[in-house]
Amino acid sequence: MSRHGSSKNVQVGGGGPGARLLASFTNVEDHGSLLFAGWDNEGASVGEGGISFSDVWQFAASGWSLLSTSGPMPESRYGHAAASSGKELFVHGGHHDAGRRRRSATITPLKDMWRFTPATRMWAQVTFSTRDELNPTSRYGHSMEAAPDQSAIFMFGGYLEGDCHQASNALWSLNLTSLAWQQMHPSTGSPVERRHHASAVSKRRNLMFIFGGRIYDTNCNDNWFLNDLWSYAFAANTWSQLSASNAPPALNQAGMAYREIEDQLIIYGGYLASNQYSGVLYQFDVAHGQWSTLHDGTFDAPPARRSPQAVWRAPGTLVMCCGMDGDGNELSDTWKAELPGRSLCVAGHVFNGTDCSECPAGTYDANPETDLDDCVACEEDTYSDAGMKSCAPLLGPWIQALPPPDLTIGRNLAGSIQLSVTSALLPSHFHGVAMVPRYFMDLAPTPDSLQPGTLCSSQWHRSVYNNQDRLVAELTYADFDDKCLLNETQSGELIQRSGYAALFVVMVGASDSTVAKMVMPVQLNFTRAATGVYTGYVATGGSSHQINEKTFLLGPFHSSVHFYDAAYETKNDPAVYVYGSVAYVEHELEGELEMDVVQVWISSSKDSSNMTALTENLTESFVLSSSELGKARRSTHKRVVEKPFVTSCVYKIMNSHFTSENIGESLFISQDFI
Repeated sequence: MSRHGSSKNVQVGGGGPGARLLASFTNVEDHGSLLFAGWDNEGASVGEGGISFSDVWQFAASGWSLLSTSGPMPESRYGHAAASSGKELFVHGGHHDAGRRRRSATITPLKDMWRFTPATRMWAQVTFSTRDELNPTSRYGHSMEAAPDQSAIFMFGGYLEGDCHQASNALWSLNLTSLAWQQMHPSTGSPVERRHHASAVSKRRNLMFIFGGRIYDTNCNDNWFLNDLWSYAFAANTWSQLSASNAPPALNQAGMAYREIEDQLIIYGGYLASNQYSGVLYQFDVAHGQWSTLHDGTFDAPPARRSPQAVWRAPGTLVMCCGMDGDGNELSDTWKAELPGRSLCVAGHVFNGTDCSECPAGTYDANPETDLDDCVACEEDTYSDAGMKSCAPLLGPWIQALPPPDLTIGRNLAGSIQLSVTSALLPSHFHGVAMVPRYFMDLAPTPDSLQPGTLCSSQWHRSVYNNQDRLVAELTYADFDDKCLLNETQSGELIQRSGYAALFVVMVGASDSTVAKMVMPVQLNFTRAATGVYTGYVATGGSSHQINEKTFLLGPFHSSVHFYDAAYETKNDPAVYVYGSVAYVEHELEGELEMDVVQVWISSSKDSSNMTALTENLTESFVLSSSELGKARRSTHKRVVEKPFVTSCVYKIMNSHFTSENIGESLFISQDFI
């Protein structure tokens, strides 16, 4: 190995965080690398005064930038632990230093946890669901890592508040769904207690690594440094010590990162037992259990330091900043170590140790983005050609095994009727078939009338939910008389629309060919006694206004309406759902309001507590709001008649079918007290 080893070090210019140590530096999905907090000595030693920070810096391709935050935020701190889950950063514990210099310093131990969302630049304190006595106590110099499946955050070690023997080797997990802490009890031996160790996670191996750190000896001398390397298996809840020759010397406050593609740990810097600082860059090959030196720290290298903050930024780059040099100076420089690596293989190919090779026929590359996995055999009734990133179903077996689609019917808050057909994933192609499959839904009165590509088919759109395909249509009652025709029968108070739905699999090519048709019955029930729902606001739009020296308050309303025939003698229920002729409306509500009607539809129930039926739309929804942009407006007029001891009123509304042709006709509302 040469003196320089196999890395190239480049100092990054430009602004950045000020000098500090004992900060945290964490990769956060879609938001680069975030450096949080840390400590400045102000001429003192750690624990003897100084000042702690609470700022957040982001390192991305363009360099450093300070993120402005708003709302509540955590106390300044150092020696805390940090981990990212998804697109959020979590920080826990550490020490808060009020900055009073040297022996008069006020150091506050912390046990709080905060969540930072870079997209909104907002902090939020995490409230645990477990009782305080069941949660980790305050600690300093511990580590945190998120499990690869992002379900939990794991915390290890650290210095607890108390006498010199209160370092910890406890392992805790925080469930990110329930926010409950649980102390883990691995079934194998654990690493000894320690603080200021290094940690990293391997997603490909589902392991957490810890290295080195520091512990008090039996005489309370804080000079027992460690160089042991351990892995924790999340799935098995077991610790394993990784023994290897040529290990680095015992190091405290070293920086460590993991290279997913190469399956290697990178360690830089740290505090040596000889009271000197390291500037050496080490590598541990996990697959082969071997240590090697990438750079010996001389020439073209950053100054040796402890507490460097390091993250791995693929491809091939370790980014490091800050820390403290051997003269006790905090550092603010940023360096990149460009390490040798290999290029990712193209999709359908995997790394064989020396080169990329294609997956053989009948197998596929399970993780083409990272080359982490070997070629995987295709599942039953699927196949692939050589060099493919996925397997495609075989058409015949797929059709034979396709379970009956699941049809559900619901209503949304806009009054539309939603039909949803859920099926197993509908493939975008089949093995050995050149034509492209397309999937159609149709509704019809009889099975023989079902066809792909009809007007009804155009109402459906495709989505994926819970790893299943869904074909969804938003329909109104009128669509069952037109685009998606269904039979209609009436019996007593019940109106029933029934027929059939079909899922078609059509192979599109020079000539379309339907290769599968799955038919299922459809039935929708409506009550004949129809009720309308209006929403409205005071006409003036102000907080209140006067009518005949009476004050009317601003506010929305919901009310029920009943429809009658033109002679206003009997309810004309059978004609309600058609809504195609003049009808009188009896509108009853409580209170005294003048309003513009902004939206109306006809529902299947007048029971205001039955939200499902109340939002079932029997007609199109009519938006009647006014707008300076020229949208449709229905004018509303009101006449107030004085009558004492009245708490409700009746609106008599004469209206006609609302269509695009008669937009602009007035809707006249007169009020007479009952």
